[in-house]
Amino acid sequence: MCVTCGCSGPKLAHEHEGPDHEHDHGEHAHEHPPTRPRALTRSGARGPRSTLRLEQALLGKNQRLANQNRAWLAARRCVAFNLMGSPGAGKTALLEAIARHAPELPFAVVEGDQATERDAERIRRAGCRAIQINTGTGCHLDAHAVLHGLEALDPAHGS
Repeated sequence: MCVTCGCSGPKLAHEHEGPDHEHDHGEHAHEHPPTRPRALTRSGARGPRSTLRLEQALLGKNQRLANQNRAWLAARRCVAFNLMGSPGAGKTALLEAIARHAPELPFAVVEGDQATERDAERIRRAGCRAIQINTGTGCHLDAHAVLHGLEALDPAHGS
């Protein structure tokens, strides 16, 4: 399916210069007419062919903060890794093993969990600095949360 108009060609993600563009999706090529929002009626309904096209990065603020985090880490000559996996996959066990078997590697962990501090405690017991961030109902750490974790850990230059 075309990700721009919904027609039934192969689904390919691609960049567009604006609402007027041509592109090829394998066996079908077409031009999209410009989209213009129509005025709302008093009842709030739109006309039959109205489309409101919003093209903005929904995660734009997070991306800007992530770029600031990268710059902050680069200024300290620190390397960061994002370790992700499903619950029980062994992420914490891997970090514990690295902390125990390679104590010469200076590293610190920003740990995300919905409710507990168990993983951060395990990592600390293994000899590594860790900060716990509880996300509540969220399942990931956004760039703002990571920034607070990095500031709390205050990693040394070159770590």
